[in-house]
Amino acid sequence: MANLDLSKLQELLQNAEANETLLQRVRKNMNQVEVLLGEISQMLEPGYTPAKKERQPKSTGTGKGPGRPKKNA
Repeated sequence: MANLDLSKLQELLQNAEANETLLQRVRKNMNQVEVLLGEISQMLEPGYTPAKKERQPKSTGTGKGPGRPKKNA
């Protein structure tokens, strides 16, 4: 009967470890969901205007464009 109790105790401990890792993943995902919901609520406000991205000018290199060089026949 002692073996039976020890095996059940081991099983409970293994299940507890698996459940703990699952809970950690759920907490992490819930934090991400909360952040996304906050962003969505900001977008749904009446005075929301999206921020425009400023484009960086093209870097001036050697002046040659990408691609295959011309043939010299």
